[in-house]
Amino acid sequence: MLLRAFAMAAGLAAITSSAVAAENCRLMRAASLPTAKTADGRLLVDLGVNGKPEKLLVASGDSTTYLDPGFVQANGLTWEDHGNSVGYGLSWKTLNGTVRIGELKIGDVAFQDETVHFGNVQDVGGNAVGGMANDVLSSFDVELDPAAGRINFFLHEHCTGKVVYWADEYSRLPLYLSGGHALQAAGIGGDDEGVVAGHRPDIQITLDGQTMWARIDTGLGMTSLRAGVAQRVYGIERTAADAQGQISGADGVKIATFTHRFHSLTIGDYTVNDPEIQIADIDVGARRLGTGSHLTQGVGQADIYLGMSLLKQFHMFIAYSEPALYLTPASASKAVPTN
Repeated sequence: MLLRAFAMAAGLAAITSSAVAAENCRLMRAASLPTAKTADGRLLVDLGVNGKPEKLLVASGDSTTYLDPGFVQANGLTWEDHGNSVGYGLSWKTLNGTVRIGELKIGDVAFQDETVHFGNVQDVGGNAVGGMANDVLSSFDVELDPAAGRINFFLHEHCTGKVVYWADEYSRLPLYLSGGHALQAAGIGGDDEGVVAGHRPDIQITLDGQTMWARIDTGLGMTSLRAGVAQRVYGIERTAADAQGQISGADGVKIATFTHRFHSLTIGDYTVNDPEIQIADIDVGARRLGTGSHLTQGVGQADIYLGMSLLKQFHMFIAYSEPALYLTPASASKAVPTN
């Protein structure tokens, strides 16, 4: 976990009173950065790594910020091996290494002397050297506007609910900030229950009439439903006629996929019709026990991972401080209101 103490530019350093910020209900922007897109629509952002601009994937589905081992080696950084695991990829393969960097900079906001993890970005493209995950993202409230190609970072000190400045109407959803979303929602979660924490943003959505736990995962190009859920809830299994594909997470393990077109996916007050979703054998909770239903099976993971194929249709504000997700359709969105 990154340290929360950070140095700000002179203008931001003067903002010291959260009471004043709350009274004015003003959003205090810490940084605003343009985003680039990979070939499959994932978001890249330029951050300062030890004083040099580097492209990192915006990886809201991951707990810990990571750098690719090739980048670490090429820059002569010191790798520390850990006997116990410090993270997991989509296949439950453990990520055991960390590296310390002198500075990670987001605009004028600098995180000093930070420890980041190892993760694979070989399939990302766009000259990415790593991923910016929730240990960094949750230090702020984050606005993502894929259509405009911009990510904004705001301080946590603002009035609850006073965040959507770009539209009069919006949808607000509860946000669950750990892998143990089902236990957390039931009021029995927490690290003492063996739940994987990490401020990963999970919400509830409806897919073809079934309620699903969904992770907001900007690090995935295509929205992905776990194969176990697809078979158990919808009776969907791979056939010889299905188009084959592959995805991989920070662990670098290739996972076979195939695609299926559903009737509708509803997120908040908006419905996307006829979404094409890939089915993948994602299992980041393979060694954990579930309680039986698809909503709690595999504690520590979501049922469906909302990738950029879906998220690009929305303008989002991830309010880690509330916690809540606010969203409106993007200007070119195919999403249609349900009410």
